[in-house]
Amino acid sequence: MLCASTLAFFLSMSMYFPTLPKEVRALGGSPTVVGVIVGAYSISALFLRPFTGRFNDTRGRRLFLGAGCVVMLGVSAGLGLFRSLPAFFLVRLAMGLGIACYYPAATSLVADLAPPARRGEILGWFSIFLNLGVALGPFLGETLLAWRGFGTVCVAGVVLACVGLVAVSRIHDDRPSVARLPEGPLLAREALFPGVVNGLAAVAYAVASSFVPLWALHVGLRNSGVFFLVFAGTIVAVRPVAGRLSDTRGRRVTCIPGLFLCGVSMLVLAAIPSVFGILMAGGILGLAWGALVPGLTAFTLDRVPETRRGSTMGTFTAFVDLGIGGGAWIIGALVDVFDFRPTFVLASLPCFAGAILFTWLTRPATAPTGAVVA
Repeated sequence: MLCASTLAFFLSMSMYFPTLPKEVRALGGSPTVVGVIVGAYSISALFLRPFTGRFNDTRGRRLFLGAGCVVMLGVSAGLGLFRSLPAFFLVRLAMGLGIACYYPAATSLVADLAPPARRGEILGWFSIFLNLGVALGPFLGETLLAWRGFGTVCVAGVVLACVGLVAVSRIHDDRPSVARLPEGPLLAREALFPGVVNGLAAVAYAVASSFVPLWALHVGLRNSGVFFLVFAGTIVAVRPVAGRLSDTRGRRVTCIPGLFLCGVSMLVLAAIPSVFGILMAGGILGLAWGALVPGLTAFTLDRVPETRRGSTMGTFTAFVDLGIGGGAWIIGALVDVFDFRPTFVLASLPCFAGAILFTWLTRPATAPTGAVVA
């Protein structure tokens, strides 16, 4: 049921990857405004995730899974009912609460159930359903947008959020029988280093979710959902293998190549301004994200007890929000100044910085506390 709920939740969320930027442009928004509106959810999630992660340790994962689906239902309804740029911005801010509730609780619940020796592998299998949502959602959104307009996309988002909520209701109630006080600080120290690395890599994800749909129109690809199909399809193919490798050969084996490939995907977007270039970049970014996320997530969870997994994932994923939200805002401004291709080159730099940082600080002989090789 967790996998079914996750698929429905991310289908509902990702339908707006290609459709919302186009709707913002149709309402007169500049690339900077696209970045601000699309990235707004990440900024609110950034501040909320440490709190939601902390409390799903003490109140149970299912409560926050359900809350995430309820918020996503309201977001889809709001986007359909209030068609203006200020309203879009406010609704996207609210969307951050839904993601802050759902994702840390989901990954923590998977980690609760997974044997430590197979944690990376099982996280990889679980994330297949997340990425199927990311693969099919944009294509579904583009199809519905072309068929009946943005309102139909929002109706589908409401339906999918309801499906996710029904699936959550079938998950066992994991509320503690005795109330527990939260353990440790609000920001988990163990998650700071991997979180920073993940946030730097997430700049590439900001480009994919906010600006590839607009760049696709420049090179003659009307349905950018194809890019997301390639991106997430590659992730689905890579994740089980990458998760198993990270368990058996160490987390560095998948994390370091994944970080470098994030930067390479941005350079391919800049160097090959064509449909082929977009699809090639999508495949490389999918390979990168598929290799990176299970290993880096397991790298983080390896270092904390069960009672602090939610808090740790809240901190860890908050940096992703910073990379996506802050990246979208900065990239939108850079596109206004430099146009798309130079901006894609600049977007590769944080990814390469993250790769160098992780490689250097996880060297076996010198890794500091909180950045030890796994």
